[in-house]
Amino acid sequence: MVAKTHSPMSDGGPVEIKRGDLRGLALATYVPRRNRGHRHYADAFSCALWLAKLNVSLPCGEGAGAAYSVVWGEQLAKLVPECDAIVFPPAGRTRTARGWYLARALAVQVAAKLGVPCLGCLSWAAEAAEASKSIMYQTGKGRALGKRAVCSARLDGLRVCIIDDLFTTGITSARCAEALTGAGATVAGVYCLAATEATRDRPADERARIQARAEQRRARRRRPEADG
Repeated sequence: MVAKTHSPMSDGGPVEIKRGDLRGLALATYVPRRNRGHRHYADAFSCALWLAKLNVSLPCGEGAGAAYSVVWGEQLAKLVPECDAIVFPPAGRTRTARGWYLARALAVQVAAKLGVPCLGCLSWAAEAAEASKSIMYQTGKGRALGKRAVCSARLDGLRVCIIDDLFTTGITSARCAEALTGAGATVAGVYCLAATEATRDRPADERARIQARAEQRRARRRRPEADG
């Protein structure tokens, strides 16, 4: 069944990704639905990725994620350098509740292709009421992950690669890399199915709207100061 399933892929080629000292590659660029709906739905790969994250049932009866992850995992494995093990970020609360996690499925496929173990040793530290991934917005600092990742095993001397489905800010991969390094591993890089389209790469009219909204937000923040 999987062999007959068509899995769309962008023609853009590998995309360099990085956050701090962490480097890697993504197979393609993802155009998200938010504020870019018409371009998202016009891009076959972006639509397929969205369906795969939800594992929506295909006409053949198989889940999109389960079907596409086999082909995508094989393609992703071609980007991954020699390593001793593959790891993937821990799932957040939503993914755990749904019982499907694309990043894990991709990591399992990549590990199988490379003949190395796939380690599910990362989790989000339960430092608050519940152990889940939490994104906090900080003025002037963008997005920051409110949790830290922990590694349940010692990985001394192992060279590992992080596999994820989507790279946006890179903060999730960075938190995972910190945990893996603390467990004694050497992180050889992060390799993702897709990198979210950067603002600088969006069409001029979309960038103009973003700038206008940013100016409006700054004006609203300045207004209370002026009134005071």
